[in-house]
Amino acid sequence: AALVVLWDTPPIGPALDGWVRGGGGIAIVAGHRLAARSYASPLLPATITGTADRLNDRGGTFGELSIDHPLFTPFRDARASLGVARFLRYPRLRAAAGTDVIARFDDGLPAIVERRDGAGRVVMLAVPLDARNGDLPLQPTFLPLLRRLVLHTSGHESSPLWKVTGESWNPQAIARVPVVSTPSGEIVRPVADSSGAAVALTEAGVYSLYDGRVAGEPAAVIAVNPPPGESDLTPVDSRELLLGVRLSDDAVDAA
Repeated sequence: AALVVLWDTPPIGPALDGWVRGGGGIAIVAGHRLAARSYASPLLPATITGTADRLNDRGGTFGELSIDHPLFTPFRDARASLGVARFLRYPRLRAAAGTDVIARFDDGLPAIVERRDGAGRVVMLAVPLDARNGDLPLQPTFLPLLRRLVLHTSGHESSPLWKVTGESWNPQAIARVPVVSTPSGEIVRPVADSSGAAVALTEAGVYSLYDGRVAGEPAAVIAVNPPPGESDLTPVDSRELLLGVRLSDDAVDAA
């Protein structure tokens, strides 16, 4: 097994600690049972301080999202689809030190938190995954989000083979201490924050990822290409060029 899912139940016993450090993954789905009691476990990436009740305002929604995080890969071009689900009740999480908040509700409370421990990771969700406390299971985003939760938390990540300049790359899911060599030879050590450790892809060429220091074989490589539109050989209408020149002349006259 590569993943343990704890549905509204606390981690039991110390055996999971070493298992996570060795590369295992735990997904903790917090609910009313965890919110009703106080559990002290080093595995929990957040403490629960009660329950948020959003019945009076028709439910809360997702607010701030770390859209470059691997959990949200299917939604990078359809971010608005994540804002449709409504959440009526959810635990109030307080993220522990060294924990990344990768999603928040619209009231600012953490919705999804993650903590790396050795080679493994623990992800805790305050997002209700049942149809009683929200309608996420009725939304088209439900299954893609759960699939990404399983793949990411269990460590089954596939590195993209190519991207386009102007995009970003979050290699933190592949390397614990990411060090990136750019096509020009510059060494980049991205600083991890709530959005992960994203690298801005400003150059065309091959980026190489290392763990800790640039030595040996890279942990991953990615080819970055210019946007396809820059290779469009369709002739430009001469009237558009004349319009551009005319607008530029008008701007100079106005100045």
